[in-house]
Amino acid sequence: MLSAMACWIPILAVIILLEDSSSSERANVVIKTGSYDYGQCIVEGRYTVNLDSFNSLETKEFHNVGSEWTERCRTCSCDVLGVWCVGPVCEVPYDFTQDKWCIRWSHDGCCCEQLGCNVDGALYSLGSSYPYGEGNTCLMCTCEIGTSRQHCLRQRCGTYSVMCEEGQVTYDEDCCPHYQCPIGVFCDVIPDPFPDTETHELMDLYRGRLDPIPVGTTHHFHIDAWTVYECSCPRNGTAVCVWS
Repeated sequence: MLSAMACWIPILAVIILLEDSSSSERANVVIKTGSYDYGQCIVEGRYTVNLDSFNSLETKEFHNVGSEWTERCRTCSCDVLGVWCVGPVCEVPYDFTQDKWCIRWSHDGCCCEQLGCNVDGALYSLGSSYPYGEGNTCLMCTCEIGTSRQHCLRQRCGTYSVMCEEGQVTYDEDCCPHYQCPIGVFCDVIPDPFPDTETHELMDLYRGRLDPIPVGTTHHFHIDAWTVYECSCPRNGTAVCVWS
C-alpha cells in the first residue's frame, strides 16, 4: 500500500506544479514600442482618442532620452534607438490609447480584452447603439472608436437640425424629423451638395423626405460624423447652402 502511494506522490506533484504554472503571472519580454527622432522618443497609439478635437497629437506620447516610466504592467525607457518596454505579452498589444476605449481588462489588468464605449458608467461594445439622450427613442448614437455622445449620428434616418423660434418638431415612424416653423414662406429647392454625381445625394440620404426650409431659418445637414452641409433660406425659392 505504501509503495502504491509512493508512486502517486510524484504524479500529484507534477499536477500541482502544472496548476501553479498556469495560474502564475505572464512572462515578461522586451518589446520595442516607439521610435527616436530629434532628441526624443515618440510612441504612437493605435486608437483615436477624440474625433471632436481633430488633434492627431492626442495619439502620440513624447519622452526625453534617458527617461523611464511605468504604464499598466510594464516599465519603459527611451534611448537613441527608440522606446523599449518590459512587460507581459498580450493577444492585442497594449498601448496607452486603450485606456480610453477598453471596457474589459484581463484579470491581472495588463491586457485589454474588449474595446467599447463607457457612457455615464454604462458599457457598450463597438458597433452597438445607445441612447443619445432621454425622452426620445429616435435619438441614437453608435459606439465607434473616436466618437463621443457630443459627436455621433443622432437620427436613424440621417441627422439635421433646424433653428427657428417657437418651432415644433415631430418624428415619423422611421424617426425622421419634420419641423414646423411659424413663418409661412419656404425654400423648396435645396441644392445638391455633390452636383457632379448622377443622383441628388441629400435626397438619397434622407429618403426623399426633405422638408422645405422656412424663410429665416437654417438647417444643418450632417453628411457624416464631421461634415456639415448648412442651408439657409433668406427668401422663398432656392436655399443658400455652404459646407461648414
